[in-house]
Amino acid sequence: MDSLEICSIEKFINKYSEYYCSETSNTITFEEVIEVRGIDESIINHVPKSEDINISFFDMQNDEKFLGIDSAEKLREVNGNSYSRNSTQVRIITEVNKKIFLSQLPYVNKYIYFKLDYFIKQYSRLKWIDTDYKMFVFIIDDTNVNFQTDFLCVQSLKKDLGTESDRITEYAKGRYTSFNNIYSSIYDDKKLMSYFEFPLAWLPICESESNEVLNNEMLIYFFNIICNKKLDNSKFLIRGHKAITVNLNVRQVSYIEAICIKELFEFVLDIDKHHDKLSLLRNTMTIFLDSQSDEANFFDKSNEILKAVKYNFDLYIQDKVKLFFDQKNKLLQEFILTTKKIEDLTNGLISQMKTIALSLLGSIFLSLLNDLNKVSTHALLNLVLLSYIFFFLFNMIIVFNQKEQKDSLTESLKNYTSSLGVVGGSQNNSLSYETLKDEYLQKSLNLFDSYRKWTLIGLTVLLFMFLSLYVANRFGTLTIFKDAIKFIIDY
Repeated sequence: MDSLEICSIEKFINKYSEYYCSETSNTITFEEVIEVRGIDESIINHVPKSEDINISFFDMQNDEKFLGIDSAEKLREVNGNSYSRNSTQVRIITEVNKKIFLSQLPYVNKYIYFKLDYFIKQYSRLKWIDTDYKMFVFIIDDTNVNFQTDFLCVQSLKKDLGTESDRITEYAKGRYTSFNNIYSSIYDDKKLMSYFEFPLAWLPICESESNEVLNNEMLIYFFNIICNKKLDNSKFLIRGHKAITVNLNVRQVSYIEAICIKELFEFVLDIDKHHDKLSLLRNTMTIFLDSQSDEANFFDKSNEILKAVKYNFDLYIQDKVKLFFDQKNKLLQEFILTTKKIEDLTNGLISQMKTIALSLLGSIFLSLLNDLNKVSTHALLNLVLLSYIFFFLFNMIIVFNQKEQKDSLTESLKNYTSSLGVVGGSQNNSLSYETLKDEYLQKSLNLFDSYRKWTLIGLTVLLFMFLSLYVANRFGTLTIFKDAIKFIIDY
C-alpha cells in the first residue's frame, strides 16, 4: 500500500470531518446532501482515488440508489449540460475501508476509529484475534487520547507507535483467568466473555496514560460483577442490610477514582474467600449508600467503604482463626480418644491370647491320657476337645469382628473431621484426616492389625489341631497329632 495514498486519505478524512456520519469496525461513512447543480462544490471532488473508497448516490425523495453512478463525473454525464440547472437533491455516501490504515500497523489485535465515542459504543462487538496480545485502537479525530492498560492501548493515530511489548503479561492474564474461574464456578449463568468485561482491563497503567471517559467503563463492569441483579445497562440492584439501587450516569472517572475501584475489586478477587468478601462488600455498600444512589454518591463514600470492608474482614478473620483453633483442638482430642479405643481393642486381643494360653496349661491331658481304653475317659476327653473347639471358634468370630469395630471407629472419626467446616475447608494439609491419621493413629492401627493377624493364625492352628485330636480320639483317623502328643510326653 502506497504511504502517499494513505496520507492523502487521512488528510481528506480530517479536512471534511464535518461530513462524518457513522462508522463500523470496518468502514468510516461520510454523508453529504446536495443538489445536483451543486455537484462541482461537493467534497467527492476531493476524494483520493483508491480501491478502498466507495461512493454511492441516493435520491432524497425515495431513497433509491443511483445505479452505475459512483463519481461526480458520472453524475454530470447522466444529467448532461442541464446538470447545472437540476435542483434535485441527492444524498452522497462516501465509505472509507479502514483496512488501508490497518495494513500498515504491526499489531495482532488492531482497530481504527474516527471518533472515540464510536469505539466506546461498539467495542463489545470487537474480537480478540489472539488473547495473548493487547488490543490496539487508534483514534483519528482525537490527537490527545492516550490510554494504556495491561490489556488495551487506545491512542491517536498521529502518535508515534510505542516500543513496549504488545504481549499481555502472564500476571495480568493469570488474574483474568483466576477471576473467571471463580466467577463461573459460583454463578452458573455468569462468565466473562472477553477481556473487555474484566474491570482491571480498563485500569490505566499510570495517571499520564489515563483517560477519564474510558475509565468509566471500569466502573460499569465493577458494578456488573458485584451487583445481585442488573436492572438495566447502567442500573444495578445490590442487597445487603437493605436493598439499594445504583444508577450510573455517563460521566468521567478520574485516575484516583479508578484506583479506588481497583482496590475494591481486588478485595473480592480472592480464590478462597471470594463469596465471603463479596457478601461483606455488598453489606457494607448498603450501609453507606442511599437507597437510590448514583456514581457521585458512590465515589463520595468509596474510601469509607474500602476502609470498612478491610477492617471488618480483619475481624471476620480473627473470629475464623479462633473457631479454627477450637475445632482443631476438638479434632485432636477425638483422634487421641480414638487411638485409646484402638489400644483397648489391642489389649483385648492380648487378654484373649493370655486366657487361651492359660487354659491350655491345665493338667487335662495328663489326667485323661492315663488310661485311654476306659469308656468314661474317652467320653470325657471328647467333651473337653469339643469344648475347646467351640471355645476357639467363638474367639475367632470375636477377633474377626473386631476389624469391623476398628473400621467403624476410623470411619466415624473421618466423618467427624469432614463435618468441621473451618478445618474441613482449610487448605492446610496438616489438618486433613489422612495427615492426622498418619501422625496420631497409624502406629496403633498397625499394632492392632499385627496382633489380630497372629491371633487369628494361632486360633486357626489350635482349632485345626484340636479338631484333629477329636477326630482321632472319636473315630480313630487323623491320628498324627495324637501320636505326636504321645511321643512328646513319652506316653
